[in-house]
Amino acid sequence: ATPSVEIEMFEDAQCPHCQTFTERVEPLIIAEHVVDGTASLTYSDYIIFGEDSVDAAVAMRAAEELDGAFWDYQHTLYHNAPDGAFTRSWLADIAESIGLDREAFSDLLDDDTLIEAVAETNARGASLGVSSTPSVVVNGELLVAPTWEDLDAAIQAAADDAADDVAGVEDAAAEEAAVEDAVEDAAAD
Repeated sequence: ATPSVEIEMFEDAQCPHCQTFTERVEPLIIAEHVVDGTASLTYSDYIIFGEDSVDAAVAMRAAEELDGAFWDYQHTLYHNAPDGAFTRSWLADIAESIGLDREAFSDLLDDDTLIEAVAETNARGASLGVSSTPSVVVNGELLVAPTWEDLDAAIQAAADDAADDVAGVEDAAAEEAAVEDAVEDAAAD
């Protein structure tokens, strides 16, 4: 079944609050709402800290492009983030540590398509009202730096709304079928 709740996290890889969010809240989102099929989870870039953050966002996309390793790269990067700037050499070290080809990875850091994808995601985030990180959009509702409790409540509410929508569609379909049956019965008489 298709998840009824779409969760999109907007983060900057250099944002210390995003690192905390990824380490503490993201696992709860996955365990409580993604594993059971209620929700889908998407990571989106929202650049706050400049070019090193752009490089990190491109690096995560490069890991996906090379080996479908976005989440592995993202988690490794966040769990090993240095104090200070992310260098391209350090980003390549992370790639190598998860088994990616360092040279192929480094080449992708200058890939125009990946760089443009980061810019597009950043612009989309801004159009949704994102102005700081971490921000989370749950079925169109923007939550800025949410606590787990606030985020869990928003996900539950979105799931309940989706269930109500499904029930309404089912009720309308049943009502329509009853009307059709009544019309057919009247025509048969």
